[in-house]
Amino acid sequence: MYTFENWSASLELRYSVVDYEVSKIGRYSVANELARANKIDANHVGILLHWNF
Repeated sequence: MYTFENWSASLELRYSVVDYEVSKIGRYSVANELARANKIDANHVGILLHWNF
């Protein structure tokens, strides 16, 4: 996070590592092999501006 000296705000850069794997659909269990084969990569980068008041 970087805080500006002459401006009441901060700038933040964020990176998240996330993987999703299905284990159930409704009340039915999903086989481990099928769940691993259909893993979803949800990694993302974010730039946030915090306005301080």
